[in-house]
Amino acid sequence: MWVLFCVKLIRYILSLLYGVGVFVRNMLYDGHLYYTYTPSVSTICVGNIAVGGTGKTPFVEYIVSLLHRKGVKVAVLSRGYGRKTSGFILATSAATTDTIGDEPKQISAKFPDVPLAVCEDRVKGIKRLTKLYPDTEVIVLDDAFQHRRVKCGYNILLTQADRLYPDDHLLPYGRLREHKHAAIRADVVCVTKCTDDIKPVEKRVIANKLTLLPCQDLYFSWQIYHNLPQSRCYLITGIAQPQYIIDKLGDKVIDKLIFNDHHRFRKKDFRLMEKTFSGDYPICTTEKDYYRLLDSPYMTENIRNRLHVVSIEVDLRQEKEIFEKKLFRYLSKF
Repeated sequence: MWVLFCVKLIRYILSLLYGVGVFVRNMLYDGHLYYTYTPSVSTICVGNIAVGGTGKTPFVEYIVSLLHRKGVKVAVLSRGYGRKTSGFILATSAATTDTIGDEPKQISAKFPDVPLAVCEDRVKGIKRLTKLYPDTEVIVLDDAFQHRRVKCGYNILLTQADRLYPDDHLLPYGRLREHKHAAIRADVVCVTKCTDDIKPVEKRVIANKLTLLPCQDLYFSWQIYHNLPQSRCYLITGIAQPQYIIDKLGDKVIDKLIFNDHHRFRKKDFRLMEKTFSGDYPICTTEKDYYRLLDSPYMTENIRNRLHVVSIEVDLRQEKEIFEKKLFRYLSKF
């Protein structure tokens, strides 16, 4: 008990020190003492304050799909978390999760006609993208809310319905990368992963917790799961919050293997899969996991042939039209 208390105390002290560092950094940017780059094209940032699991990738895909359908020249820039490479890399058909990261690989595979690049230096990435594609009208920045060197035109901040940032704490005591007051930089706050039975009174409670400014818009979104298996299945996943897909599959799951987020599948993992996933039942997985599994040199024919990929789509329901109208209003002003 004392050990647990000491661990929590240390984490709390470290979170205070971390918070001081983040506060000073933001003050330097807010005071224009640190350089801030303003891109020559429209930029839409999809990000969060907490680490992992808020549904950024499906939301980025939703924005990209919307703009692409409307004929807007859109490109995507991501850091490429989890890749083995560094610097600016443009996604091609030969790109792998090792070269560009699992989430960029997923987006690139869905939108092969949309330029996508990864670069830890967002300023350099934007400049390279616009040079390679001079007709680009909009760049969607994946997970760049904390990247203050870029002055983004339209900031969309995501927060989970069951893990709202006002209820959380700074790292490592909690999951926040910035203090909750950083949300003031957002143009839009979207509450993600809402339950189907969420009531209007619950939405009002959430809105009161977020305490947004009058100039900030609040939306609620749901996740739609596509290609769910009709029969019993196994499950393998390495994502931040696997409980959502576990709950969605329910009693259909015979057995499961759960790994850490962005897990790189190794030889011993495939041996464990072969041992655990007996018979010929399908092996359910997410899109993000699917590309990491395929890119592994240890993938077996048995596992590959049985993979059943579940995809996730963002749904804003009755607020969709309003959200899209305001998004294009920003683009038209630019």
